[in-house]
Amino acid sequence: ALFVQEDVSRTRLQEMGRKFKSETDTEIMAHLVATEMLGGKDFVTAVRSALSQVRGAYAFVILCQKEPDKIITAKNASPIVLGIGDDESFVASDIPALLAHTRKVVFLEDGQMAVLTRKEVTITTLKGEPVQFTPRHIDWSPVMAEKGGHKHFMHKEIFEQPTAIADT
Repeated sequence: ALFVQEDVSRTRLQEMGRKFKSETDTEIMAHLVATEMLGGKDFVTAVRSALSQVRGAYAFVILCQKEPDKIITAKNASPIVLGIGDDESFVASDIPALLAHTRKVVFLEDGQMAVLTRKEVTITTLKGEPVQFTPRHIDWSPVMAEKGGHKHFMHKEIFEQPTAIADT
């Protein structure tokens, strides 16, 4: 679940003139970023500032109409995989979604934020400190990726049972 600091509630954002279109907690992030940008911050700085105000599990992929050539993503306790292509970059929650486009991937870690453009991917901590990374080459087929490295789907399901039980 996504939590915001006490002073940044949905009610407070509405009192500031923000209009919500859904009941989802994640919409708060869009309003936090917009509020920061209206206060004069650039897109990247606004996202970083908004992220400092949320807690809990999240995986955000954020776009800005004023900077359509840039994607910002961040995560905490949820999966994010970056795909590095030739003059293109990708974001997904799992490897199989990327395999048709690229075999070079980077797994974003908790507390990291990435800025993707066609030409480059930069990763920083949420505080803005640069993170060095080396893309991994995935040579699995899409079917192998779906099986998570296991020889058979049944084998994968057997090994996933303890995790599935622990998550309930």
